[in-house]
Formats: sequence, structure tokens, C-alpha cells
Amino acid sequence: MISAPPGGAAGYGRNSPAACGGCRVPSPCPEALGHRGRRADRPDRRRDRLPARTPEQTPDDARALAELQALAGVLSRSLTQLEYERPLTELPAATLAHHAKAVRRKVLELTTGSGQLPGREARKKLFSWSQGEGQEAFAAVAALRKVLVARLKENDAARLAAQQPAQRPAPAPPVQRGNGEILAAELAKALRENAPQGTETVVRAILVAGGEVYRGRNDGSALLDLTYAVVSHRTDRLETWTVGNCAEVHALDWFIHAQGFSTEAEVVAAFLNPPVAFPDSWIVAMDARGRDVRSWVKRTPCENCQQWLKALGIKADTKGAAS
Repeated sequence: MISAPPGGAAGYGRNSPAACGGCRVPSPCPEALGHRGRRADRPDRRRDRLPARTPEQTPDDARALAELQALAGVLSRSLTQLEYERPLTELPAATLAHHAKAVRRKVLELTTGSGQLPGREARKKLFSWSQGEGQEAFAAVAALRKVLVARLKENDAARLAAQQPAQRPAPAPPVQRGNGEILAAELAKALRENAPQGTETVVRAILVAGGEVYRGRNDGSALLDLTYAVVSHRTDRLETWTVGNCAEVHALDWFIHAQGFSTEAEVVAAFLNPPVAFPDSWIVAMDARGRDVRSWVKRTPCENCQQWLKALGIKADTKGAAS
């Protein structure tokens, strides 16, 4: 907040540019009043070793005056809080207020009114006062300054955070549903759909394997040769039945087509050979029933389908199903 006046603590140490050649006096020696205090035949080489001061180290009068006026303003705002006995440092509020008033009074004395001095001279006077009569007050104000700087940083950080767009919470990871849960949801949705009217037998099937849904109808459409082989080789015909007229078989046909299988062994391995690629696969069937108005009704797979489903390890959902 307050640094040494231009030239360091002028005359306050033996390393000061203003200190005399052999003087060790820590307070202003006669050199500060014009006395050179060194032998005329001994050149002062120390001046050659000292770095030149930059404008940042030695502020001009206007800058120095502005710094002092800013200090007075900070102290005035601090005194407002201290009046309500709000603690700012370890010192009691009344004690800190006493010191802050002393420093502010000295700053105003040097920077305002008839006693106003040029900025750099006012800084020098204030520094000298802080090393003597005002030392205790200045130490208290230095501690206060640390607190105020920390609060300003906190306020700036809070203001910056308030200006940032609100962070949207990360989306929750999708819930992984099992094949059985997917099948139950698909079945519930299908049963609510309108069933075709008339007297023709209409059957639908839903197969869930690997989290994907495959649907089939008993519409007599052509099957893959591979599908026909997989089913016929695992079925003893217990009912009058054609492979291509079964909704469950058509659902399996869509599955085989989607996976791109080319051999019967690949299909069997997908369901049975460890590590099983499509474990816990499920299937359900429903048909349109009713006399005047038909609706979808969950049904049990026929005896032929029960055979190849069991052979492939595909579970049939028959709970509450009609025969």
C-alpha cells in the first residue's frame, strides 16, 4: 500500500544511495542535510553499482497522489464497517478504528487543503511518519489491507462465477433394461393397438435378443433358407403346420437376417455356445380374437414352436397367456 519514498528509505541504511561513505547510522545522517561525510580522495563507487530506477519504481506526483487518495478512501469504507463492530482483523474493532483514523487523518493532511504536498513528497512524508510516530497505526492498517485484498479477490471470483452460464447437470446414464423388461414393454404397447377385424387368423410375435426387438407375423411371406433349416431341423411336427406360416418363425427370420448369419452353426452358437452372444433372449406371441370386435390376446406358442425355441434356449413368455 505504502512503499518507501523515492530513493528507498532515504538515509535510513548504509546501503541507501544517500548514505555517506563510512556512516553506519540507521537514522538520517548529516549527509541527508547536504553533508557528504566521506573523504574527498575516496570516490563513491557504490553509486555505479546501484541499478537505475525505473518509472514503475518511482511514480510521478500524479500517480503517487492518486495512490494516497485511494488509501484514504479504503480506510473510510473500513471505518464504516468498524462502526458496527464488525471484526476485520485480530484487533478489536475500536482499536483498529483508532489506528485507521490516525492513518487517514495523516494522509488527508498531506494530500488535501492548504497543507497539500506534491504526490512524491507526500509519500515521503507519510513513510517517515510510518517509521516513527505512526508506526503502530501503520502496522495495524497493513494487516487490514491484507484482509481487504482477500475480500476483493473473493468478491471478484463470485462476480465472475455469477456471470458464467449456469452449468447444466450431466444427463443421467441411460437405464440398461434387460430383454425381459423390453419384451414386457413392447407387449403392453402391442396389446393396446387395434386388431384387424374379420375372421382370418392373425398372429404376431415379438422376439427380443441382445436388447433389440424383432417382430414377425403369420403372413406367409418367404423365409431365408437358413431360417427354414434352423427351425425344421429342431422340430417334430406335432401339429398341422407350415414353417412359413408362423409368426415366431418370422421374428427369428428377421433376427437371422439382421445378424448376417450364413450357417446353421452360427445361429446355434449365438444362442447357446459360451460366451453366449445373445443370452436371456425372450419371445411372446399374440393373436386377434373376438366375435364382433377383435382385440389382441397374449397366447402360448404352438407345440412345434415350443420345440425349436427350447432347442435354441429362447424363453417364451406365457404367463397369463391363452392357449
